[in-house]
Formats: sequence, structure tokens, C-alpha cells
Amino acid sequence: MRILMLLSNPFVTDARVYQEALSLTKAGHRVTVLAFDKHPEKGLKEKEKVNGIRVVRFSPSICHRGLNQILLKAKNVPLLKKMHGAHDLIVMREMWKDMARRGMKGNFHAVHCHDLDTLPAGVMLKDKLDIPLVYDSHEIFPWMLSGWLPSWIVKRFSSMEKRMAPLADSIITVTPIHEHYFKKLKCKNVVIVTNCKRVPTERYLPSPCEPPYKLLYIGNLRSGRMILDAMKVCSRLEEWHIQIGGYGHLEEAIAGYSGNGVEYIGAIKPEEVLHRTLNCDLVLALYDPSNPNNRVGPSNKLFEAMACGRPCVVATGTYASSVVEKEQCGYSINYSSEALATLLKQLAANPQQMGLKGKNALICAKEKYNWEIQETRLTRLYETLKREVGR
Repeated sequence: MRILMLLSNPFVTDARVYQEALSLTKAGHRVTVLAFDKHPEKGLKEKEKVNGIRVVRFSPSICHRGLNQILLKAKNVPLLKKMHGAHDLIVMREMWKDMARRGMKGNFHAVHCHDLDTLPAGVMLKDKLDIPLVYDSHEIFPWMLSGWLPSWIVKRFSSMEKRMAPLADSIITVTPIHEHYFKKLKCKNVVIVTNCKRVPTERYLPSPCEPPYKLLYIGNLRSGRMILDAMKVCSRLEEWHIQIGGYGHLEEAIAGYSGNGVEYIGAIKPEEVLHRTLNCDLVLALYDPSNPNNRVGPSNKLFEAMACGRPCVVATGTYASSVVEKEQCGYSINYSSEALATLLKQLAANPQQMGLKGKNALICAKEKYNWEIQETRLTRLYETLKREVGR
């Protein structure tokens, strides 16, 4: 099948999308990722092939990019902060129309929407091309938005999901909690594909485990993940060094802070993340539990750490903490810089315990938290769609 994946980011660090696209490509499908690049000034290629995956990037108009920069610089002005939310919706509408227009030209057999902010374009293509629509919900999107966008925008997205999600031929999501959420919306054929990773090594490989110990975070550089606080903590502890990679709105603040126990390594390709993880001692996966999406959603960082036999530190009260506590594969702490500093001091005094937690993590990954199990669910879904559309 020729599959069009729609994505609202530039496909640089999105490990889930890369993993799914790669698995479908290996299964014989031809996958195109149509990715929205808000910052073309960073110089990403407009078209490229990544391990057989065709990637096409496009950007908002120049006037929208200019206005966005002005609003970002004035984000603390109350009136302009409200305008920024409205402007995001205007840009999003432009993105949906552009995605639909480009998708109409490709003779695709299925459209696969990653998250709610691409679903309207997928619905347009389903109607225009009469092809199946797969809605891949990485998280409960309105819950993720709550707390950092105006409530009227959150309500608009919630209403949009209730209206459009049932139109999808299949729903892919990440946990039984998410499955229940979509079944309540009267969605059909809900399949769970969790963000597990391929285990890169059959045997446990010890971490460097010598000072300065390495704390690692690679992912979306956004607030609510204790990134800036972890940098400050590590800059005060001689025994620890933090390495940060990724792409997002905290990028400038992180790059400007680099040094004094803090290293910013830029955007890291998804296929390089596990190699970097093998070379660390502890993975940072602290997500703010006050956000309802974080309380129920699985973390890429958790499964990356597991696959590499590395412990991770997570916030108490989240989905990740329930896994970590059950499997004894990491550390669950309060979501605060003080709690993180206390843990890092304890681990520096007794680093051997990180190795014990890491061994537990690898065992869990090999037995049940691995991509091979999830890949089977994904490819079976597309085998069914292929039979139904006769492609």
C-alpha cells in the first residue's frame, strides 16, 4: 500500500513516527511522511529518504512565520499571549489545507494521521479520495493542551476530536486507558501500539558508571519535563553531568546554558537515540503529573531506557511511575528539583544500584516491553486494510 502519514512537526526527533514508518516500510508498504516544518530557517531538507521512508517537509507562509516570531518575543504580554493562541489556530488551518492539497496529488491508498492536530486534513483526504483513515493518537490531545493553552482552544480541540475521531476506519493509541477513552467516543477498531523499542543488545552492557555520572534527556524540548531544573541541579553537582538533545521551544534557553555540567547536543536522529542511551547512567523522564495527559500516558524515555538496560527517573503519580515501581527498573520521585537533587546525591554515593535497576529494565524489555510485539499489531492492522481496499 502507498501510505501517507501526516505530521505536525518536521520529523527530526519523533521516535514513534519513525519507528512505525520504518516497520511499515519493511513490511512492503511505501510510506510518505508529510511533515510540517515551522522553522525552515534551520535548513532541513525539503525532500529526503530516511531508511526507505520518503519525507516531504513544508512550511507556513512567510507572513505567518514573521508574526509568530513577534508573538513569541512578546509572550509575557497578556493580550499578545491570547493572540498567539489564535494565531496558532490560523496557522493550523493553513497546514490542514496544504496537507490535503498535497495529499490529493499522491495516489495514496491510506492516510495515517499522527495526533489530533493533523486529523482534519486526514478527514478531508478520506472524503476526497475515498481511502481508509487511520488516526494514531499518541496521547489524549486535549488533556495535553490543558494548562498551557487557553481553555477555549482546549475545548475546541476536544469538540473536534469527539466529532472527527469516530470517522476514522481504525484508531491506534498507546494504553488501555486511551483505548477506553476512544471507545467512549464510539470509535471502531481501536488498536494499542505502545512506544516500546527494539532491544539493541541481548546481554546487559554496564554503563560507564564513573564520575561525572551522565544523566540523559533526548526528546521534545518543552516545559513540564523538568529539563531546565535538571540542568541547574547538575550544574551544582560535581558528580553529575547532563546531556540534552532534541528540538522545541526551550532550545535557545538550553543552548545558552550549555557548560558547567550541562551539554546540549542538538537534534538527534531517532535511529541514534538508543546508542546515546547506552552511553549514559540514568535517563531523565520527569513529566509534570499535574497535567492529566502525563498521568495516563507512556513515555518514550521510559521505553528507551528499558531497551538499553538503563534506569530512568520518573515523577510519582504518572503512568511511568506505576511501571517503574512494579518492575523495579528506575526511580519514582516527587516532581521537584529538590527531589531530583536528593536522588542524584544518593546515586553518586552508591552508583552500583543503578546497575541493578538497569538489569531489571533490560529483562522487562526483552520479556514484554519491546517493539516486536507492537510491530505485529501495527502490521496486522494494515494487512486488514489492504484486504479491504484490495491493494
